[in-house]
Amino acid sequence: MSLLPLPIVRQVWWRGCTGWRHGVPLLALALAAMAAQAEPLHYNLVNLEVQATGEATTDRMQATVALSLDGPHLSRLAAQVNQRLHKALDVLRRQQAVQYGSTGYQTEPVYEYPKEGGPKQTGWRIIATLQLSSQDTGAMGELLSQLQASGLVVQGLGFILSQNRRDQLENQLTAQGLERFRQRCQLVSQALDGTGYRIVQLRIKASAPPTEPAPRLSVRAMAADAAPLPATPSQQEMIVQVSGQIEIQEQ
Repeated sequence: MSLLPLPIVRQVWWRGCTGWRHGVPLLALALAAMAAQAEPLHYNLVNLEVQATGEATTDRMQATVALSLDGPHLSRLAAQVNQRLHKALDVLRRQQAVQYGSTGYQTEPVYEYPKEGGPKQTGWRIIATLQLSSQDTGAMGELLSQLQASGLVVQGLGFILSQNRRDQLENQLTAQGLERFRQRCQLVSQALDGTGYRIVQLRIKASAPPTEPAPRLSVRAMAADAAPLPATPSQQEMIVQVSGQIEIQEQ
């Protein structure tokens, strides 16, 4: 019985980005060429961008409270700070309208500067801070008064936009932006004597200016029994950009 000759696969040389390579069958090159020819060519492409701008009233109060104590012995000072913080946390745990969390705990040496000689360390200072946040301004004000009575001071107080209100505003502006994009597409298509358009790419991006932090004052510059800082809601702006590429269809 005679054996049939094996088929021969021809190979070609081609030059890639890194130099000459070999071993690419003609069949692979033919398939790649057919795939490239199968991809449709796009003409009459137009890039468009519109935006929608709106404002919302900040509806969430945010405050920073701090405890600052000085003392000559660090271990005793830390115990005093921890004891007062536990009392403050007990007050916070008894309510549900205000969210809270620790934001800092700092230990630093305290120096005095005599007229003669260099600086001399006289003790230590510990500063602990908590951040409070709530949409219930009444509960927030009452809680701040209780914390100040226990020795904490208000470092900063202000309003921010709640996540729920932010989402509502973003959804509203997204709908407006898409409607403006559609109107712009129709205008461009008519101006270019097209019969219509097809969206090739579309991008939606929402952005808002960074929320200004609550004003911060020196802990030692405020008395523990001082009234909370006045704060009023403000307007926060948001911008939604709708950009994309369309293909103008011809007759």
